[in-house]
Parts: sequence; C-alpha cells; structure tokens
Amino acid sequence: MFTQMTIVERGEWIPAGRFPLELDGLTGACLAVIYAKLPLTAADTDGILIRLLDGSRLDGSAMYTITAVKNREVAISRSFRDSNGEETDKQQMGAISNSRRWLEWERYTGFWIVYNSG
Repeated sequence: MFTQMTIVERGEWIPAGRFPLELDGLTGACLAVIYAKLPLTAADTDGILIRLLDGSRLDGSAMYTITAVKNREVAISRSFRDSNGEETDKQQMGAISNSRRWLEWERYTGFWIVYNSG
C-alpha cells in the first residue's frame, strides 16, 4: 500500500495522517517504509516524528515514537498519556546517523520499520 502525505503540523500527540503497517506472513512482523525530506528552511532541530500505535489503543495512551532530526539524531521512545492527560516520551535508545544523505531538502531519506511484538 502506498500513501503520500505532506504533513507540517506540530504538537500532535496522535497524528492526523495514519496508515496501517503491513503484516509479513513469513516472519509475523509488521513492516513500513517511510520516505521523508525536509524543506530547505528547516532548522537543525526540525525533523520527523513517527508514532506506532496499537490498533486497540488508538487513543494514544501507549505507543512507540521514532524521531529523526535534521542534525542526524535518531531516537526511539515509549510514549504514554496518563489518566490526567499528561503526555510523556521516555527515550529507550538514541543514535547519531553517519549517513551522508540525511533528511535533505532535495532528496528523500528512506526509513524501514520492522516491528515484532512477540
């Protein structure tokens, strides 16, 4: 399935643009490929945010968040919304990309996501 979206919103806990992950019949993992690029005017702290929501928890009470920032920082976090509505991202891991082609304005950067919850 191919979905193209231009998203410029900020501050969304649950993204307005959503698409389902594909289930790989051989491994049982969920797969997604996302291509992104940032505008020429993007600051070093601008980037992309990908939320992985469980289909039974579309309220955003618990999910994983992947962030990739123009300054080459990548992080995976567990994100929660408590009963008082407080939203928290707890980083699980972080890294610096050494890719020469990273979130540039003239070409897309591809992200392969493989998620297995078992």
